[in-house]
Amino acid sequence: MPNDGIAVPHPPVARALEIVKQALTNADFEGPIARSDGCPDVWEAIQQSGEPIFPEIVNVFPGGKRRPPIPLPEYEQVVLKMKDYRWKYNDYWQSSAGKTSSGRPVDVVIAPASPHSAIPPGKFIHSAYTSALNVLNFCIAVIPITVADKNLDTLDPNFQPLTDKDRRNMASCKYNNHQTNGQYADSQTDDPELFDGIPAAIQLFGRRLGEERVLSVAQIVVDAVEAWKRKHHRE
Repeated sequence: MPNDGIAVPHPPVARALEIVKQALTNADFEGPIARSDGCPDVWEAIQQSGEPIFPEIVNVFPGGKRRPPIPLPEYEQVVLKMKDYRWKYNDYWQSSAGKTSSGRPVDVVIAPASPHSAIPPGKFIHSAYTSALNVLNFCIAVIPITVADKNLDTLDPNFQPLTDKDRRNMASCKYNNHQTNGQYADSQTDDPELFDGIPAAIQLFGRRLGEERVLSVAQIVVDAVEAWKRKHHRE
């Protein structure tokens, strides 16, 4: 899965996905690359540490205060909707059997772990690559594949954002941004050196209670990537 249709991953993450795709193809594997409780535990941890609330979760605690929990009947309705969503997605996953040569549903999906590698505080604006999987209660394994390279990871000058969130996400990506005539300029991150050498990872996710399968496939991916790097003399 190259992207989720909302936010395209930054160049090093896209390159990490391409490495995995090539490595698995080389190894003859088939497959497309494809809180409502007021967060009291988070609030208590923040209070104990004395640290400021991180920009990415400041909306969870309006005014710097813990949000009151929703009433139990309302919470039960949220749970029912979540269960219904899980059943529907399970049906969708089962339907993938009609698209595989084995006639079985896909084992795992390979996707970005996030739309970027590391990012400055306040610039992480899209968490759906993992938060959606939390809702589904899926198993996840994250694998570091490569590192950001200021000389390799350039932003496509023809890049067109999929959504406004995608535009803002790519604005935090400064991999030779001059190629886009500064279209995604952001003075806080307009420096390829800022990201150079930062690990870029991918994730594998599988269905609930599929931990063993996800870990097994993760090892296959690691072995395939290492073999690909040896063949192509990459670190």
